[in-house]
Amino acid sequence: MRISFTILLLLNVSVLHPSDSRADEFAVERKVGCSNPKFVEAEEKAYKDLLSNRAEVEQRQMDRITAIESEKKTGLDKANDKYQRALQASGNVTVLNEQAKATYDNETSSALQGRDDKLKTLSKIAAKSYGDAQDDYDEAVKEAAKLYCHSYKATGKTHDVVYSGTIVSLDKPFTVKGTGPPLKGLGALTYDFMFVPAAGKNGASGMMTYGLKGVLSAAGGGPYTVEGLDTDKPRIVVQSKSTATFKGKITASGGGTSQIDLVPIKLNENSTKENTKAAP
Repeated sequence: MRISFTILLLLNVSVLHPSDSRADEFAVERKVGCSNPKFVEAEEKAYKDLLSNRAEVEQRQMDRITAIESEKKTGLDKANDKYQRALQASGNVTVLNEQAKATYDNETSSALQGRDDKLKTLSKIAAKSYGDAQDDYDEAVKEAAKLYCHSYKATGKTHDVVYSGTIVSLDKPFTVKGTGPPLKGLGALTYDFMFVPAAGKNGASGMMTYGLKGVLSAAGGGPYTVEGLDTDKPRIVVQSKSTATFKGKITASGGGTSQIDLVPIKLNENSTKENTKAAP
């Protein structure tokens, strides 16, 4: 049975893409957990370029596959025509018929082998082109991370609580220390404000909680957002509620807005840790 040209074409595509013929299924996006708008914009542009480049590679593949199949078909047709003419001219002489068949077999085998060799070469070229496109994207993300994704020093104060500490990455849980003024008999109070980023937000928002234990205890928390990362005044803004107790009795409760100022202190060189997802 002769396999149709269309089926052969689809089979050849599956050789080049074993899982799926859509090249963008194999593009790898790097999500580095950086919420700086300039980084997000740069990464999105680089990813769109990656998909575009891969689509161009696949289109060139399809065009070349079509051409290769056409060349093979032409070769087979010529071999068949030559064989039919030889049979007609042989006058049913067995030796001549066998010679014509041997020539036909050699020519068809050569056409098919030529097709296979060209497809293998095409597959290697395409793999390199896909790899180059991915490398270009990875490098663009790495450079954007160096430019826009920093570690931060926590500074500033709210009322009489002064903030301090180092935030290595905004996309992972971190703690900011708060130090209040000395209280008679208690000394200076220190608070550990614990921040947990929300899933899928690249560190742009989450929840803060804190607690203080002892003769004077306090607890509270609330949602926070990270603002101004693309400005010279990045900050964490917290909408919190809290309750303070002294010797087991409620002494005060309330809520409000707190702001922790952020000062970039270094580039996060390891920010390009891979978190992959398939392209849509």
